[in-house]
Amino acid sequence: MQTYKNRFWRATLTLSVLLLAPVACGRDAVDWQEVTSATGNYIVEFPGKPTTETIDLPNGLSLQLTGSDADSGYYALAETALHGTPETSLDTIVDSCIEGTRTKMESTSSNPVTATEISRTSGEFEGVETREFRVKLSSDGNDWALRGLVFYQNDVLVNPATIFDSDADPTLAEHFLSSLKSKQDTDLRALHRDNYRSEPASIS
Repeated sequence: MQTYKNRFWRATLTLSVLLLAPVACGRDAVDWQEVTSATGNYIVEFPGKPTTETIDLPNGLSLQLTGSDADSGYYALAETALHGTPETSLDTIVDSCIEGTRTKMESTSSNPVTATEISRTSGEFEGVETREFRVKLSSDGNDWALRGLVFYQNDVLVNPATIFDSDADPTLAEHFLSSLKSKQDTDLRALHRDNYRSEPASIS
């Protein structure tokens, strides 16, 4: 079953530049590990040790994927370098992600799949604009929750996302998305902290 889910995940990813991740366990069962992403530009917590790979997209770009196959499912983070390609609006990307996921799920099922957007909010990640979205996917009496985040930073499209059973602990997705931070920002914080510790105390 997990092999099928991972194959479905990769197919959807290449069509919509979307991270698709089925998860279904409780928080206490997750062994969160802080890891560096495939490009080395981000740090994020995954449930278990992740793997990395490069996926060539139909538009000629390459996607760097970092994913963790936990006992209950799969989490992933994609980074797509644009190399000067004009940026598409974040809302357009979200729309594409939702419809791409719905269409791909429907193509692998004998039943129609509906996508109901629950929320879409604007935010900020280290000074850049973001879109976070939540979607309910339904098919033949089964429901899944899709949650994702998209933003541009340094000419790269970054988007972590998860798909999990509707009855799964929603804090898993929250933990995953909120743990994301850039490596540069982390290194700068560490440098400032080290410099502060090394400064001699002033004598008045």
